[in-house]
Amino acid sequence: MDYVTYFFAWTNHPIGQVHLICAFAALITGPTIFFRRKGTRSHRWIGYVYIVSMVVLNIAALFSYRLTGGANLFHGAAVASMATIVPAIYYIWRFKRTRKRGHMIAHGIFMSWSYFGLVMAFISEIVTRQFPALLHGSGGWASFILFVGTLMAMTGWWTNRQIRIHVVRRT
Repeated sequence: MDYVTYFFAWTNHPIGQVHLICAFAALITGPTIFFRRKGTRSHRWIGYVYIVSMVVLNIAALFSYRLTGGANLFHGAAVASMATIVPAIYYIWRFKRTRKRGHMIAHGIFMSWSYFGLVMAFISEIVTRQFPALLHGSGGWASFILFVGTLMAMTGWWTNRQIRIHVVRRT
């Protein structure tokens, strides 16, 4: 396998370029939203950028097969990401109509887990680019899944803690 081609496969293709640009936009806007005052005009506009970036990067991910030649774990992660974005949008829409605190909390929780998934995808992408043997060497995907699963457990605990501090208590 030509590892130079493998490493640059995403950024040399228009789908990969769109995915990469949207990923960085979401990586930047996510924490900006999380730590700012909620409900302000800037929160909403930055939130729109985050949501559009996430939707476009997930669609781009679903149309990319250059890493393994077919559907893989990353396509499943894109679907899982959409499973946090769609309810987040729904709950903010419901909150605007009902003003129920629970809808606002649900929105914050889904958005937080959306960002968690984005960060995990970013780490996974770096690992697959820098350590391709985790995917293609002996043990194949098992090493990769073990590494990412352990990291997800640790950062999932931290994310849940941050949700309790910044979403549930402040909403």
